[in-house]
Amino acid sequence: MKRILVAFLLFVFCIPALAQYTKFTPLLTPPNGSSLSPISINNANQILATFNNASGQRKLIFAGTKGFTNVNIPLDTSTVSLFPTGLNSVGDFYGRAIRLIGLNRIDEAFTKCHTAGPLRYFKIPDALGTVITGINDKGVVVGYYSEPDPDAPDWAPKYQVHGFKSVLQNSGFFPPTVSFDFAGVPYSYVTGINNNGDIVGYYQYPDFEGYYYIESGFLLSKGQLYELVWDAQNGEKRWPVIPLGINNHGVIVGRTYPPDDPGFVRGFALENGTVSIVNFPDNPAADPGATLTKWTELRSINDSGVIIGWYDQELSFAPWDRRGGFILTK
Repeated sequence: MKRILVAFLLFVFCIPALAQYTKFTPLLTPPNGSSLSPISINNANQILATFNNASGQRKLIFAGTKGFTNVNIPLDTSTVSLFPTGLNSVGDFYGRAIRLIGLNRIDEAFTKCHTAGPLRYFKIPDALGTVITGINDKGVVVGYYSEPDPDAPDWAPKYQVHGFKSVLQNSGFFPPTVSFDFAGVPYSYVTGINNNGDIVGYYQYPDFEGYYYIESGFLLSKGQLYELVWDAQNGEKRWPVIPLGINNHGVIVGRTYPPDDPGFVRGFALENGTVSIVNFPDNPAADPGATLTKWTELRSINDSGVIIGWYDQELSFAPWDRRGGFILTK
């Protein structure tokens, strides 16, 4: 495997502009369901999402504003569960799979043609786990994988995470792979790629006291690597933006921690060098019973500029009883 040790070549200091993306349309949560969480939107405007049914099971659907369609991916005998991370324009799925072969639990990536054919599995050699997070029309695949780290401090997980780029094949091990290693950073996640080869992601590293992790986003475009941060108060404060998706026009979406709104998580869209901050409105008509929207996250954007995301009334992932999904446009 080819590894590249990355040093940042240029910092991007983003000053927020007036919000350009302001039109929210709530996605329908299925009856007797809860916690709708959009995953990805493709150029055919299919919205892949999950929700909890009345029994608490997590189900996969194509979501919409007035209805939904169940998605059933038949599992083979070895597959325990699938965790899709996206779909392409023709509806093919990809993501992470958990398989059980004999007594061995295998954590690897998968793809699935929407019309026919079996699940196909992929992994990085000797990795603890592999996840596909993006595939462009040229067959370039990106994601991240984990590997053991026996030298990690006692308080830290005994593994490291690395982003990767490779070429999609039929199945099995990925061919020679580029692994993104940031100097001194134990966790690097690649989250998306477009047809121009632009790659987005983020990395995490522990703070000096080891109590929590600091995050920072990056963009790799035309051989240049950019760190994505806020430059607030004349450079006295730097706040990260975490990219989760990029379209073929180079518009990046994700989440951020704005300096003028501490304690909250906001969505962002980075377009032509300016940032639009997005906060799902506390709108009783859209969400009866809503109190404060503390978490807004944009997950995916297609080439028409349609964005999907989710919000939560609390800064927690469980329970998700106040989570909902939305479509966002200008």
